[in-house]
Amino acid sequence: MQFGNLNSLNLLDLSINKFTGSIPMQFGNLNSLNLLDLSINKFTGSIPMQLGNLNSLKYLDLGTNKFTGSIANQVGNLTSLGWLNLANNKFKGKIPTSITNASQLEYINLSNNSFAGPIPDFGNLRQLQDLGLWDNNLSGVESPNQELGFLSSLTNCPNLTSLDIGNNPMMNGILPASIGNLSSLIRFTAYNCSIRGIIPPEIGNLRSLEVLDLSNNQLTGSIPTTFPVGFILILGLSNNQLTGFMPTTFSKDCRLMSLDLNGNKLAGTLPQSLSNCGILQVLDVGNNRIQDTFPVWTGNLTDLMILVLRSNNFSGTITSLASNTTLPFPKLQVFDVSHNAFVGNLPNEYLRNFKGMIGAHVYYPYDPKMSYFYRYSLTLTAKGSDLEYQRMLTILTTSDMSSNRFSGSIPSSIGKLNSLIYLNLSHNGLTGGIPASLGNITELESLDLSSNRLEGGIPTELTNLTFLSVMNLSMNNLSGKIPQSNGQFSTFENASYIGNSGLCGIPLSRKCEEPSPPVMQKEDGDDDYGILDGFCWQAVVLGYGCGFVVGGIVGGLVLGYGRPKWLVEWIYRFYRIKMSSRKGNVAPQRRRRR
Repeated sequence: MQFGNLNSLNLLDLSINKFTGSIPMQFGNLNSLNLLDLSINKFTGSIPMQLGNLNSLKYLDLGTNKFTGSIANQVGNLTSLGWLNLANNKFKGKIPTSITNASQLEYINLSNNSFAGPIPDFGNLRQLQDLGLWDNNLSGVESPNQELGFLSSLTNCPNLTSLDIGNNPMMNGILPASIGNLSSLIRFTAYNCSIRGIIPPEIGNLRSLEVLDLSNNQLTGSIPTTFPVGFILILGLSNNQLTGFMPTTFSKDCRLMSLDLNGNKLAGTLPQSLSNCGILQVLDVGNNRIQDTFPVWTGNLTDLMILVLRSNNFSGTITSLASNTTLPFPKLQVFDVSHNAFVGNLPNEYLRNFKGMIGAHVYYPYDPKMSYFYRYSLTLTAKGSDLEYQRMLTILTTSDMSSNRFSGSIPSSIGKLNSLIYLNLSHNGLTGGIPASLGNITELESLDLSSNRLEGGIPTELTNLTFLSVMNLSMNNLSGKIPQSNGQFSTFENASYIGNSGLCGIPLSRKCEEPSPPVMQKEDGDDDYGILDGFCWQAVVLGYGCGFVVGGIVGGLVLGYGRPKWLVEWIYRFYRIKMSSRKGNVAPQRRRRR
C-alpha cells in the first residue's frame, strides 16, 4: 500500500498486531495525520527522520516494540504533540530538550528503555499530567549532595498527577523541599534511584498523594511526623537507612492498603493505630529493630494478605485474640515471623484458620491504576536461601516461623494448608514426630524442618508431595528407614538428612539392618532335657555357688576328722533312693512314646 498518497488521512491505528520490520518512510508524507498508533507490535529499527515532518500529529504511540536508536530530531520537531508513548523499546541516548517545545504535552512515557544522561527541565509543559521515566539509566546531578533540580522545575506543572522516575540507579541527589508544592500529585515513585538525604517534611503538604514509593535508596533520618498517612494508599520506604519510630497517627478513616518499611533501622513498637486501616493488605516491617510482642490485633484486619515481622526483636508467645464473630486472618497468604524471639507452642489457632492458604487460589484482576501495588516485592527464606519475590499474591503462599524459640510438637492441623508453597519451621526447639498430614499439602515446593529435636520416622506420606523441590530434615533425632519413591522424593541428597544418627537407607551410606530370623521354640516332649531344663542362667549360677560352699564344708570335715562313717552311710543311702526314683519316672515316659 502506498501510504504516501493518503494526504487526507488523519488517523492511523495499527496497534496490537504482529507487524515486523521498520516504519515506512512514506508515513512522513501523511501531513494531515493527527493520530499514529503502532503500539504492541514487533517493529524494529529507528524512527525515520521523515516522521518529524508531521506537524499536525497530536497523538504518537510507538510503545511495546523493538525500536532502537535515538529520538533527538524525529520527536523533538513534533511541536503539536499532546500524547507521547515510547515505552518498552530499546531507545538510547539523551532525552532531547527539544521535546519540551511541545507545550501541549499532557502525557509522556519513555519508560523501560536505555535513555541516559540528565533529565530535561519540563517546567514549561504546564499541561503535563503524567510523566513516566522509570527503568532507564538517567542521571540526576553532578554531585550527590545537590538537589534534583528537575523536580523543582515540575512545580510549574500544576496539573501533574503522576510522576514515575523509579529504577534509575544513576539518579543520585537530594529530594528538594519544593516537592511539597506539587499539590495535584497522586502518584510519586522514585524507587532504586540512589537518592540521599532526608525525606523533606514538606511532603506532608501533598494531600492528594495516594502512592509513594521511595524504596531502595539511601535515605536517612526519621519519617516526618507530617507524613500524609491519613490519605495515602501505598507507602513504600523499604531498604533505606531510616531511623526513629514508625508513624503513629493512623486515623479511623485510614485508607492504607500497603505499608512496606522493610530493611531500615526503625525502633519502638508497632503502632496499634494501624488497626484503623481496615483495608490494609500488606504489612511488612521486617529487618528493623522493632521491640514488641505479637500484634494480635492484626488478626482483625480482614483484608490482610501479607504479614512480615521477620528479623526484629519480637518476643513472647503468639496467641490469638479471642473473638466470637470472626476468624483471624481470613485472607492471609504470607506469614513471616522468622528470626525473632517468640516462645511457646506454634500458633495452632492461626494455622487452622489461614483460609488464604487453603483451597484454590483466588485470582485478583489487574488494575493499571494500582500498578505499583502489583510490583511489590518481598524477601523470603525459601529453598535454602533468601530470595526476592515479586508480589504475586495469586500464587505466593508461605509460612515462615524459623529461627525462634518455639517448642512442643508440630500440630497436625498444618496439613489443612493444602495451597501452601513454602513452609519453614527450622531452628527452633520443636519435639515429637513429623505429622503425616504434611503429605496433604500437595502444592508444597520447599519444606525446612531442620535444627529441631524431632524424633521418630519420616512419614511415607511425604512421598506424595510431587512438587517438592527442596526438603531439609537435617539436625534432628529422626530414625528409621528413609522412605523411597519413584517421584520427586528420591532426588533429595545426603544434605537433607545429615545430623540424624538413627536414619538409614538411600541416599545415606548407612544401610538399614535386616530383621533377625525368629527364634525357634522347643516343642513339647523334646528328649533334650537335663538337670538344667526349666532353669534360667541366674538359677544355674546360684546352684553352682551353693554347691561350691557345701562341698568346701564337707571336704573340710573329711580331711579334718577322717572318714566319718555316719556321713558316708548317709550319702550312700540318699544316692540309692534318688536313683530308684529317677528310674521309676523315666520308664512310664518311654512307654507312652511307644
